[in-house]
Amino acid sequence: MINGASDFMIDVMGDAGRHTRFAVGAPSLPLGVAVEIDGIFRIKQS
Repeated sequence: MINGASDFMIDVMGDAGRHTRFAVGAPSLPLGVAVEIDGIFRIKQS
């Protein structure tokens, strides 16, 4: 799941989508979701 999210960011944003990441295990998440993905983005206008 996390690899897919990383691949998606690179597909959409090109080289600007390359990033670092980490995964943290959780015993349970609300509403039965399998994974939570957070991101912090800086948007630069050209």
